[in-house]
Amino acid sequence: MNVFILSLIAKYKYLGIFLSIILEQIIPFKINNYTCYISGILLSLNSFSLICTLLSLFIGSVIGSICIYIIGYFFSDFLNINYLKFGIKKIKEYFNSYPFLLTFIYKNTLLLKIIFPFLIGSLKISFKKFIIYNILNSFINVCLFTYLGYFLQENFNLVNIFVLLINIFLLFLIYLFHQRKVKTLNIKSIKYKSKC
Repeated sequence: MNVFILSLIAKYKYLGIFLSIILEQIIPFKINNYTCYISGILLSLNSFSLICTLLSLFIGSVIGSICIYIIGYFFSDFLNINYLKFGIKKIKEYFNSYPFLLTFIYKNTLLLKIIFPFLIGSLKISFKKFIIYNILNSFINVCLFTYLGYFLQENFNLVNIFVLLINIFLLFLIYLFHQRKVKTLNIKSIKYKSKC
């Protein structure tokens, strides 16, 4: 698939970048954020314009996630998923509490990039909320990996390991925040019951 992406970019330039990052959002590649990284390398070789490259990556990244959200929103009923059985309903609670962190995590995780927008759509979470955080994190993600590609070039596996460690740390933070929130709510409910 990565060879296909390279040939797409070589043949169609900015349109190739735009199409390949949409494909990257929809199809799980072996390497995460490959299109951004390769675009950064091409920028370092002065093969592409910075503004046109970043715009192609950014718009493609946003559109790719929107496509998956729409599929989840309109077609999840056909799959007849029992969300209660899998405990997926918790995602709605987590997304409403930590939308920025969760969007950052799924944008930088190989399979979650596809699964998470689908679940957000299928759980009918506000499109407005989804699009705001999707746009914000697409911008951060595109700039980060294009910049890393520009400067690090051949050390792509190290970059993915670094991002994976950041994601694990963020998931741990979300867990801690959530546990603290649950504890606070329990203390408030106990105080309220004692007053009654």
